[in-house]
Amino acid sequence: METKTESKAKHPPVWIFGLLYLPYGISGSFASATLGAILQKNNVDKDKIASAVAFSLLIATFQFLWTPTVDIGFRRRTWFIILCVLGGLTMASTALIDVANNINLFIYMVLASQVFINLTGPCIGGLMATTLPDDVRGKASGFSNAGNIGAGAIGAGISLSLYQYYSLPVVSIATGLMLMAPGLIALAIPELKPIKRKALELFRTMLRDVWTTAKSRTGWSGMLFCISPVGTAAAMQLFTSYSNDYKASESVVAIVNGYAGGVITGVSCILSGYLCDRMNRRIAYLLAGTATAICASLMALAPMNQTTYIVGALTYLLVTGLCYAAFTAAVLEIIGNAGATASTQYVLFTAAGNFAIAYVVKLEGYGYTWWQAAYGQATAPRGALFADAFLNIAGVIVLSILVVTLGIGRGKPLDASKTA
Repeated sequence: METKTESKAKHPPVWIFGLLYLPYGISGSFASATLGAILQKNNVDKDKIASAVAFSLLIATFQFLWTPTVDIGFRRRTWFIILCVLGGLTMASTALIDVANNINLFIYMVLASQVFINLTGPCIGGLMATTLPDDVRGKASGFSNAGNIGAGAIGAGISLSLYQYYSLPVVSIATGLMLMAPGLIALAIPELKPIKRKALELFRTMLRDVWTTAKSRTGWSGMLFCISPVGTAAAMQLFTSYSNDYKASESVVAIVNGYAGGVITGVSCILSGYLCDRMNRRIAYLLAGTATAICASLMALAPMNQTTYIVGALTYLLVTGLCYAAFTAAVLEIIGNAGATASTQYVLFTAAGNFAIAYVVKLEGYGYTWWQAAYGQATAPRGALFADAFLNIAGVIVLSILVVTLGIGRGKPLDASKTA
């Protein structure tokens, strides 16, 4: 019988997945934070900014259409390196664009870079699913999200700081280098060569495995969790574009959404990951969603000043870490030991989660516009924050009923063998 010590020796260290997620986090933070600041400085209206951010999230939502490619041919770590290089080069090429006269082209190129970098997520998810035992997946989820959100926010802080003192081309090239540099870390993951199979055979296996997961109670109920507005922490995506409304200085925006926010979110992710290995992961997710609603409500009720921006945003980012680590841990639990189709199965659930973030961001944009029309520009962000709180609470109520009905709220992780 395999001992616990032997099991630990066979899997890669959980912290390495945090390093692998650096490009994904930096790319996402650039799209949500730095891109918003750039567009705001170029006098792009708030609704268009929200649409650009939402569209960047929709890329991740529909990437399941081409994700099976990373389950074919090369090792996943090889795909990871290739995608980091392609994404970094695309981002760096935006240095050649005259943004003042071609703002749409700049947005499109940033989104194109995201198409490549977003595919690194399924690579990492597949590696975690195939190389880690279930008892450490919560910890790995914590570290991976620390790299994704925490270190990604620090990357956004760097790009925002550079944008204050240097030209946009410098920001583009520096960001491109940050996307490419972590690629070689993947070589440290001990991954077996994939079994060579015909493409048709592989796709049949994928369809069979995906259907097996989808029809299980764990699978279909998990999809409902992923597609719900709970724990999306969507307001985080718009904090930089609301900075003027709170009279926050550029340096404060860079620190809050970058360095300080990155450290706070990273630590929160890691702590949440350890917690998720000790309790039911879906209950942890619902608790994180409830905390999100409370935080958004308090920030909406607070005065519209820089202090509120600092305290509110940093607290929200703390809660974001809890949400994202619980989400990833739940997804890894759902797909179990997916083997050759791990990346494809992983992205189906994360795509649902990204779709949820995208539609919540868009709804919050409508909330901002509605509040602006009803109560004026001075307090418009309150509309977005109240929308965020309402959607989270409504989702928690519905999902709590599901948890009680299915009896999945007791003990540790679900028994994936139970099917409907």
